[in-house]
Amino acid sequence: MFTNQLDVIFGLPEFPIMTCVDIVSGIKTGVKVSDAAPIKAVPGIKVPIMFIHGTADKLVPFPMMEKLYNACSAPKSKFIVEGAGHGDAMTVAGKEYWETVFNFLDDCLGALSISR
Repeated sequence: MFTNQLDVIFGLPEFPIMTCVDIVSGIKTGVKVSDAAPIKAVPGIKVPIMFIHGTADKLVPFPMMEKLYNACSAPKSKFIVEGAGHGDAMTVAGKEYWETVFNFLDDCLGALSISR
């Protein structure tokens, strides 16, 4: 996401900027920015996960959601909201948003009670 924003907002390349950011953040905070990469974490998730993304998201481009979804081996679902920007899926989709989320939770809880 940071790399994408460097290009979109500032027109700057990933290298050497992200390498420098990683080094400085590691020194200053003890944690590298690259350690927070969801694409590295998603393959290790074991619980059901729902990916919700708007097609008009300018902060996190839509193809990034597809990459995360494809990298996930846990039980998963995705809800794509046409025309929704970043964090706007609930507002744009309205009732359909809540129906989708609650159906996902019902499915998860049903699977949980079966596996006990």
